[in-house]
Amino acid sequence: ESASHNEGEAANGHEEAYSDPFLAEFDDDDERDFLEDAGRSRVAQQTQEVEKLISLLRPDRDDETVLNACAKLTALFREQPSQRRTLLTHHGVIPIMEMLEMSNVDVLHAVLKVVGQIIENDREFQELLSLAGLIPIVAKFCRPSVPRAIRLQAGSLVKQFLTTSDVTLQMLVACGGLPILAGLLVPCTDPDDAMQVRGGERHPGGPDVALGCVAVDGIQRVFQLSSLGTGRGAIPKNDFCRLLAKEGVLVRLVALLEHCRSPKGETECATLGIQATNLILEISTVLEVFSHGDTVVKQHLAAPAVVEGLLRTLTLEAPFPLRSHNRSSVGTSYGGTNASDPAEVTLSGTVPLGEEEIGPLVKSLLKCIKNLCMEPTVLDRLDAAGVIPTLVPFLAYCSQMSKLSMSEGRPQSNRRAKRVGS
Repeated sequence: ESASHNEGEAANGHEEAYSDPFLAEFDDDDERDFLEDAGRSRVAQQTQEVEKLISLLRPDRDDETVLNACAKLTALFREQPSQRRTLLTHHGVIPIMEMLEMSNVDVLHAVLKVVGQIIENDREFQELLSLAGLIPIVAKFCRPSVPRAIRLQAGSLVKQFLTTSDVTLQMLVACGGLPILAGLLVPCTDPDDAMQVRGGERHPGGPDVALGCVAVDGIQRVFQLSSLGTGRGAIPKNDFCRLLAKEGVLVRLVALLEHCRSPKGETECATLGIQATNLILEISTVLEVFSHGDTVVKQHLAAPAVVEGLLRTLTLEAPFPLRSHNRSSVGTSYGGTNASDPAEVTLSGTVPLGEEEIGPLVKSLLKCIKNLCMEPTVLDRLDAAGVIPTLVPFLAYCSQMSKLSMSEGRPQSNRRAKRVGS
């Protein structure tokens, strides 16, 4: 026992005397350095991969090679946004821009996705690619004659320029952004997309909600530029209204509004994750801004197709029943959208009161009509469109709402009814 005890003490003493020199020298700082070295190694490998993929983006390469390279670049930039800097250090911007001159639809779509991943939420890259000529190229892909898949991808790029910063928005406008926004409201005219599947149903060239939503948001943001002026002042909203009206946006906005109110339009909005009610109110708000414009703007807004669309919506949104009679002389529709003719309303003394008060959409459209009525040069058009018989029931309804509120002692509702009636 004594011998074994001595042997144990000797062994313990030997273990205490021996220490791993490498373990003693390896501290927390060394571990951090090791991990940093490993990270730098991965970044270096990713950089080499980006360089290799960029070298494959050449017009003389076969389509399959280019498509695979684009798919890998898109995934890599999504996972490692910092690798986008490799494009600058290795002259990768221009080769990608040159690939946008290809005629293959699949290649164009893939390259546009890469570009979208590059500029996503990055003001610096958006400005750099704009200086390289990106915006005019994107404008070309927003045209109605371009296949819808390409237009959607181009519309996504436009949305990036609209929302990233005021500078990129100004650059978009300076590079012809207003015609771009107007073009997004035009249905696709490409023969292969003549019948498009959207929202689970086929639409014969009607308004496109996905593209229209970008256009409406863009127009609202353009109007905000009027408050961004410095020095000599801001650009008046009226100037933007005149330019957009001349591009034909008003009739297209009304067509989009009516489309979003239809069952097909509501289904399309739901499929895209868009609240149809919100989009409709945004359109009416934009139209209300136009109604404050000068004589030229109001004359565009008083076009038969625009006014008739407004009256149809008012008739359908009224919180009370309206009797309508179709006019044989009026049958305007836009983009193949079928809609009832403007209403001729006869009033039999009173209008039945509903439980709902007049909603924000009707209020906004009534303000548009009111502002139009203040322009003497368009009164004949409004009369021919049937504005008066359409508005009379609303006036009677608001008057009765006012009387009812007073009789029930509801001053707040009374004031609301009076504001609507005015």
